[in-house]
Parts: sequence; C-alpha cells; structure tokens
Amino acid sequence: MNYKLLFLTISLFTSQLAAEDTNYKAVCIVPIANLFGKGIHEKYPTLNAESIKELYTFTQSPINNSDCLRIHQMLFHEIGTVVEQVGNEVRILIDNIFYDNNLWDGKQSSYWTLEEYLVPLETIDKKDLLPIQLDYKNLETFQPEEATIFTLTEPFKDQITDITYSVRTRFVILNVTAEVVTVARYNNHTNFMESVEIPKKYGVINKSLNEEEAAENVCGLLKKWAQKQEAFATLLGGCSGTAYVKPGKAELQTYQCGEQINFKAYCNSGIQAPYSGFDCPGLIMSACQIFHIPFCAKNTTTALRYLRPLDQSQDSLEIGDMIMVKGYLGIIVDLEKGLIAEARGNTFHEGTIRVTHLRNTFLGINTYKELLSKYFAKDSLTLIDKQGAGILTMPFTLLKFSSIFEPHTWNSPRHLFNWSVN
Repeated sequence: MNYKLLFLTISLFTSQLAAEDTNYKAVCIVPIANLFGKGIHEKYPTLNAESIKELYTFTQSPINNSDCLRIHQMLFHEIGTVVEQVGNEVRILIDNIFYDNNLWDGKQSSYWTLEEYLVPLETIDKKDLLPIQLDYKNLETFQPEEATIFTLTEPFKDQITDITYSVRTRFVILNVTAEVVTVARYNNHTNFMESVEIPKKYGVINKSLNEEEAAENVCGLLKKWAQKQEAFATLLGGCSGTAYVKPGKAELQTYQCGEQINFKAYCNSGIQAPYSGFDCPGLIMSACQIFHIPFCAKNTTTALRYLRPLDQSQDSLEIGDMIMVKGYLGIIVDLEKGLIAEARGNTFHEGTIRVTHLRNTFLGINTYKELLSKYFAKDSLTLIDKQGAGILTMPFTLLKFSSIFEPHTWNSPRHLFNWSVN
C-alpha cells in the first residue's frame, strides 16, 4: 500500500471538512474589524482560537515575518458576503473597494476576519434601516437619494452603547433638525435597529457633488483632520479613525502571541486596540467615500492601474490630483501654498497623517511648477525622511482626481504595470 498517498488523501479530506463553505450576507457590528489577506489558520496553523483572536485585535508587523497581517479594515454597518469559515475565522467579500495586484488574478475583494465581528444580515430586525452599501461594480450605489445618509467625519461616542464609531461610518437618516441628525444604529445587545441622535458637527449629510465640489470637500476634510496639534495615526492597512494622537509620540513595542510569534509595532498610549489609523490609499479612499465619491482602489498598485495619469496636452494640475511614487500616494490640497496631504509612518516621519509642504516630502521640490517639470521630463522623485535625507528615488506619476468620475474607470485597468508618466 502506498501509505504516503493515503496520508495525503486523508489530510486533504480532513482540511476540506475543516473549511466550512457558506454563503450569507453579514453586517459588521464592531467599530473597526481588522481584515487579513490570509487566514491565521493558514499562516500560523498551530495557534488556538484565543491566540487567533489576539492577532485580530492587535495585528502589526511580525518580527519574524516582514508582512503586515492587516491589509484592510471594515467599519460598523458595512455589509459583506461570508463565503467560507474555518474555526473562528471567516472569509468575507466586500464591495466598496478592491485590489488588482496581479495580471492573472483580476479584481480581488476577499479578506479573512473573526466571525464574532459579524452578524448575519437576515437576523437583524428592520435591516432596511442599514445604509445602502457602496459597490464598485454598481456605481449608482455611490449616488443614493440626497439627505438619506449621514457619514461621520469625526469620531463619535454613542452614550447608549458606549462605543466610539470611526470616521467614514454611515447611518440612515431618520430625522434632521437645525443641530442634530437622528439616525438608525444597530445595537448588538438587542439585535434591533435603534434611533440615536448625533450632532451635525460630527458628520455630513449626503448630497450630489460635481467634480470641483468633490475635490474641494475631500481636500478640506483632509486639512481639517491633519492641521491640528493631534491627528489620526498612520497604520499599515488602515482606513479608520476613532482617536487623535500626538505626532511623534508612538513607542515601539513588542508583543508575543503563542510560543514562537513575536510582533513589533509603534503604539500610542491610551489608544484602545484594535488600532485605528490610515495608510496612504486608505486615507484618500476614506475621505472620498465619506462624500460618496467612488475612489475604489485598495492600494497604490490598483490606483496606478485604474486612474488616468495627467496628460500634458489636455490637463492642468488641480487640487485633488495625486502624486504617485511606488508605495506612496499623496494628494494635492493647495496648489498656491505647495501643500499635500499624506500618511507616512513612524520610521521616517511622525506617525500621523499630515498636511505638509512639497519640500518636506520630496528632495529639491519647492513648487508644483518644479514638480510638473520633472513629470514632463520623465525624471524620478526622491522621498526624504524627517531629517531631510533621501531614502528612495523612484519614477513617479501624477493621477487625475477627475478620472475617478470618468466612465468605465473602475471596469478594467487602463494599463498594466507601467511606470511611464504619460
């Protein structure tokens, strides 16, 4: 008997039994749910359910594996489709954003998270009071009837549930007065959609915006978030904001999960896990989707492939346009003053999102005129650290904010992995 073949057959059969196939809509019931590209059961198969839960709560870059586990974050009230379950983890498909990293994979929107972060949609009473989900496959979802959705632009603590909800969290509007918006909010203790009052200053009521208004709103919000004594933290795979922190105050900490897995992370004292914060594309995506603007790229690679580069023959540089260096994405928020909004980490900067001058990010660039000269000459850009030293020189491109709205932008990539600027 071929015992090796028998063993492989049994192992395959056992693994198939362990993975429960399922298919149901589920609602996120926590303020922030960390989402991983691979399930922990695959990456660290020896961990028990308790340790797996710890990783989803903490989750930063492991010392013995340079990849950050978290690649996205799901927010309260967002809905996805659960398609697989292994232990206490589920694989979920979400619709408001996608990544397209490989020529052979196409669009991907699949992530792993904890089952306890979700509740089946069908079990919720009055589920029609959940906000319509944004869907990159159906851009009409980004244009709901006006004055029907209230989206947070500031963290909001609900005194009834004692939960602080992240910016970008969306609610169905029940009533509006001069100072207060009454919205429908799911309560996981009662399993009911309940009403809660939120002061208007914490968010925006949806309305239709033209391209110019959209750029002004996004850039205005980014400046509001960043130009304070405290700002939202930067976070790999992050697209959430529940607390402001002081720049440069995060400390490098180590954390052990199980017997062999050691993690390191920059942590801000007093901030409750799971940590909130933004990476480069997560910052721009969040600011856009707050205003129902269909920026649907999960990462810089996807933004590069789908958005249209600035064309010297037909375009001018405008606020909202993005500066793309491989692994970096900044957004122009003020042309006259030379300002960009960006999210750069603790290693080379202060670990919070910021609005800063071009010269503080790119070596030798003092004006947007100088940036355009490099762009048209197909020169490279050099990123600098907080001491002004060059750390990375790469080709770059300028992506048009207006191309977000162009027909068929998110249908298929405009080009393959091409770093030419025109």
